[in-house]
Amino acid sequence: MADSVGQIGRVSVAEDRFMANWGVKVFDYTHRGVRTDLQDMLVSISQRRALAIEDEVIPLQKIISRRNQRLEQYGAVLSKLTELQTQYTGDDLTGKSVSLSGVLNSSFSADDFAAIMASVGYDGVVKGSTLEMSKPAVEGAVARIKSHIDEMNNSAQKDMTRLQAVVDRRDESFSTATTLMTSVSDTRSSTIKNM
Repeated sequence: MADSVGQIGRVSVAEDRFMANWGVKVFDYTHRGVRTDLQDMLVSISQRRALAIEDEVIPLQKIISRRNQRLEQYGAVLSKLTELQTQYTGDDLTGKSVSLSGVLNSSFSADDFAAIMASVGYDGVVKGSTLEMSKPAVEGAVARIKSHIDEMNNSAQKDMTRLQAVVDRRDESFSTATTLMTSVSDTRSSTIKNM
């Protein structure tokens, strides 16, 4: 108990010295309704900044994840179109078909495949779980799908750059908060030791 009384006495002496040196009391600041000192307030602000930046990371990760899933689906469509394209020889322009069974699953249905084909201008070419197209239509669809994949890859690169910048800012904020907390702790320890 004597130690705690001694500690309290040392802290009040430190507060008096702080006021004499800086012209303000240690607890002259209010942060979120709580009286606090400047150091604790700065630590709190640094932590809040880091958490706010963390909130920017999560939506970007979701966007990138959805785009990657979409790229995978477009890749599956391109794969089937290429498979269909190999069935044509020479000047053969008749309609051919290919089964979609290898690419369809619980997360990518025939309707999803048809929606992608419709988005590039080829509506009605999916019949059940079969893709039916003529040679010129397949060649046009391959070109359009590749163009869409390139656009999505470009957007993905931009989003990855943005994500990296946000992650760097987040890491810097956490580092700043950690450095500030360490500095505050060291300063307080040093002040108490010097009394």
